[in-house]
Amino acid sequence: MSYDSTPKIGRRQLLAALGVGVGTGLAGCLGDDDDDGNGNENGNGNGNGNGNGDGDSEFRVGLNSEPSTLDIHESGRIPEGVALAPVHETLFLLNSDIEPVPHLASDYEILDDARQFVFQLEEGVTFHNETELDAEQVVWNFERLVDLGAHASVFDPVTEMEASGTYEVTIETDQPYPLFLRELSEFEIGMAPRDAVEDAGDDWGREVIVGTGPYEFVEWAAADYVELERYDDYEWGPEFTSRPQSNVDRVVLDIIPEDATRANELTAGDLHADYETALGQAASIEDNSGTEVRRTQSTWTFLPVNTAKPPTDEIEVRRAIAHAINRGPLIDVGLDGEGETTKGFVPPFWANALPESENEELHPAYSPDAAREELDAAGWTNDEEGETRARDGEELRLNHYSFPFPLLSNQAEAIQAMLSEVGIATDLQVPEASTFYAELENNEHHLANSGGAFTPFASSVLSDYYHSSQKTSEVGGLNFGNYENSEVDDLIGQAQFDPDPEARVEAALEAQRILHQDLPAIPLNLLNRIYAFEDGVQGIDEWTEHPLWWGQYHLHLREVGL
Repeated sequence: MSYDSTPKIGRRQLLAALGVGVGTGLAGCLGDDDDDGNGNENGNGNGNGNGNGDGDSEFRVGLNSEPSTLDIHESGRIPEGVALAPVHETLFLLNSDIEPVPHLASDYEILDDARQFVFQLEEGVTFHNETELDAEQVVWNFERLVDLGAHASVFDPVTEMEASGTYEVTIETDQPYPLFLRELSEFEIGMAPRDAVEDAGDDWGREVIVGTGPYEFVEWAAADYVELERYDDYEWGPEFTSRPQSNVDRVVLDIIPEDATRANELTAGDLHADYETALGQAASIEDNSGTEVRRTQSTWTFLPVNTAKPPTDEIEVRRAIAHAINRGPLIDVGLDGEGETTKGFVPPFWANALPESENEELHPAYSPDAAREELDAAGWTNDEEGETRARDGEELRLNHYSFPFPLLSNQAEAIQAMLSEVGIATDLQVPEASTFYAELENNEHHLANSGGAFTPFASSVLSDYYHSSQKTSEVGGLNFGNYENSEVDDLIGQAQFDPDPEARVEAALEAQRILHQDLPAIPLNLLNRIYAFEDGVQGIDEWTEHPLWWGQYHLHLREVGL
């Protein structure tokens, strides 16, 4: 079975999943208090009021960074999802069972062992400029996605796309592609009208943005806010939500990079909500009498171990590292207490992940004594506890890198101390992001503290982080451990492309079991994602019933309002 070697998650998406832009630090995750706390430095000064002077209701939400683009087909970061998912819609959406269901599509057929897909479109759907959504529009959107490249990998197996009827699209692939509908549910695969895109030219994605969603684009004031307004002619909301669109007339997404400022504006009543509350601000918001928070987990931290560089190419050394790490303290050190420990290579609440109980059974338990025994057995010895071990005159000293986010570098320092206790010395470096990746590509690392992106399916995590085609030292991929196991490669391919759903599930589970044996990384923690809001905000319970609510951005302005 062939394998699609194009990664579905790139470095930009990895940064996005951790909540920051390419050029920023981790203020949006950790809550570094680097401003004076006196209010919004953007100076919009509009207050949150429930009106804007003409009787319309207004909902103000804080964002911790500015969108890089508002071109739906080049987007991918969190602020872009929050701003664009209410405007653009996809053919399919993930329901509360995390199954793709038709949305702008009304029906579909999967033929020839998932090599042919026939989509029937909802009739009567119009873009905000009154252009009708038909099959030719859909094919043009898919072709544009391929041409632009940012999300072209979704269509890598596709060999032909055609408008086979006015409201019918037929797509053929060169191999089984059973997960295609899931890929089409990602917000970046949203529909835009060809006439509006072509007429706007360079203004598309900045001054002009048109979709079919429950909200229309009004304005993007750079470094200040993005404004949307309710699309009154919207009539095609999904069946699994409590209402098709929010009850608010106007939405203002205030761009406020300073974590303390966003928290202060929320508690002072100048914001209704903060979409990505910093970990360090959550407790004070929760303690405030007029505000609340909701938590979920969608990203994780882990310690890739270079399996292609001595001495971490030795399984005994990797097992010793796993035994030496105590995950509990890492939550306080790096996450301000906002997270949980995990031993899973795939977060256990995501589709086709091993349950945490099985991860606990398979993964080396925390035991410094067991770590010392592993090293002794491999010939790495010392005379006194805590002394750096050696073998044949060579010290057991590892190059340890951390991505330059405080939550990761703080954890790296704690891990350095834990490894020292069992006789493993590490030279810890926290370079700039570009240098971090360059060092990993040059195979300079033994260890590399990093974080995992929001990909809530085991097959995606496995293919991006553990398939041999994604080795960092060879192709600059996210396989930071430079791990290669042909059996795991085959299982990942089966988990992605086998037409039999049960076979896909079992392949994903078995791949994870083997990873516990080979230890190309040490899973560490699950991070909380936090949405904070005023007590008067409605629809929170309905929104958060969806197991992937935080990253299903289109649900936000369907369910949440005033």
